[in-house]
Amino acid sequence: MGLIEWNARRQAAAMTRELTRPMTAQEQADFNAEMDRQTRMLQAETAAEVAAVQRTIQLDRVLPVEQRLPLKDGERCIEGRRFQKIEGGWRDLPNAPC
Repeated sequence: MGLIEWNARRQAAAMTRELTRPMTAQEQADFNAEMDRQTRMLQAETAAEVAAVQRTIQLDRVLPVEQRLPLKDGERCIEGRRFQKIEGGWRDLPNAPC
């Protein structure tokens, strides 16, 4: 039983040394190249997704167009709001901007 435990500990120590050793110059270069490639791929995918969302937003959105009719007799425009003359004063017409 002691031999099995000793062997398991020896193998665990060997794996730990392998995982924690510094990379060689070639391994570091390969790792950096792979990270650069993946970064470029992710940036390209992200740019494509952003462009697709922007196109969707631009095409789906209908911008409201306010119809500004000319003033009729008995109407007045004050600060972009239309008022109609009534007996005894003025009435605001909020749905008819001028």
